[in-house]
Amino acid sequence: MCSNPTMSRQARTADRPPRPNLPASLPPPPEPLATGPTTLLPELPQGARCVGWVRIPLTLTSAPRAYLYAVPGGVPLWLVRLPSQDGAPRWCRLSRTEPVRWALASGLPKVARAALALLARAGHATSPPEGA
Repeated sequence: MCSNPTMSRQARTADRPPRPNLPASLPPPPEPLATGPTTLLPELPQGARCVGWVRIPLTLTSAPRAYLYAVPGGVPLWLVRLPSQDGAPRWCRLSRTEPVRWALASGLPKVARAALALLARAGHATSPPEGA
């Protein structure tokens, strides 16, 4: 520690303004992947209600949510939102067992059990009442 003020060291940035840590030339901003209207949800049958969702493993880095809809008097419906070739997301219908098969093929039994539990809940919600 130096007690003499003439012997102290000045700060390195005292004589020059701070510079941002950016490259010399910035790339142009990205353009939107798709133009046009996007649907929030596809057309659902009358009276359909969402039972729940489960993440389905598609790849190592992608696990979108698959939503299960109970359809009165019909088969439960799985919907998943996937990117299309132009990059815009689109809704796809899955078979009733596809999320379970994907989870089992990926070695995720908890996800498969969750999908089966949702299917069981949807089955009880859509079964006709006794005596009807």
